[in-house]
Amino acid sequence: SKTKIPTKKKKTNIFDKLINTQKLSAKVKIYQFKHKKFTGKNLIANMELTSKQIKLKELFVNSCNGTLKVFAEIDHGKVDNSFQLKVNASKVDVQKFLYAFDNFKSKSITNNSIRGQLSLQANITGKEHNGTIKNKALNGTFNFQLTNGAFIDFKPIENVGKHVFPKRDFKNISIDQLKGDVTIKNGLFTVAPMQINTSVIKMDVEGDYGMNGGTELNIDVHLRNPDKDKKDISKTVVAENRKKGVSIHLQV
Repeated sequence: SKTKIPTKKKKTNIFDKLINTQKLSAKVKIYQFKHKKFTGKNLIANMELTSKQIKLKELFVNSCNGTLKVFAEIDHGKVDNSFQLKVNASKVDVQKFLYAFDNFKSKSITNNSIRGQLSLQANITGKEHNGTIKNKALNGTFNFQLTNGAFIDFKPIENVGKHVFPKRDFKNISIDQLKGDVTIKNGLFTVAPMQINTSVIKMDVEGDYGMNGGTELNIDVHLRNPDKDKKDISKTVVAENRKKGVSIHLQV
């Protein structure tokens, strides 16, 4: 007669079963942590975890010499996971901030080319696959303010300057307070009219910047030397002089 051999029951991980059937809520405090290029300390987070979603109801962390407040919802378990991200950054070091987020995939404005303190409010939705953000799925808005700023070897400006003003120092450019508003649709960044006032040149910029093509930026370059206005303490006079003389219109 044949003897029936008992089969072993598949072991079930209690934690996996709990995640698949329940909702976990947690409050976390971490003194110091690192994820890829991002580092922070004094992290406080309130989160929920289910079989389909990770939700950060509130996250506060000291990072990049400033503070970050984050709200996030991330789906998981699919090929392409949807996410929603709200960020409020206050007085962070812009160089460290861009480095931590891999320059947001930008190839022109990078952590190597810009300095200063950045404050930022962003509300962005998108999709990711294995930790990589899908550029064409990005949508949302953000606005920023940069103080004590500088461009260091910033090629988009330097390439213009060396042909038009070879005697001005376009390798090290100080920036007056810079403010910008940006809308993102399917990976296309639309820049609202923005003034860029620097130590060597003043510009007006608006238009689209595409992460995967589609860039069409309008740039008005005012050729008047900013040195002529250094002695004038009246902001009104400086603003009036801004567009005096010759300006060049460029399309990128």
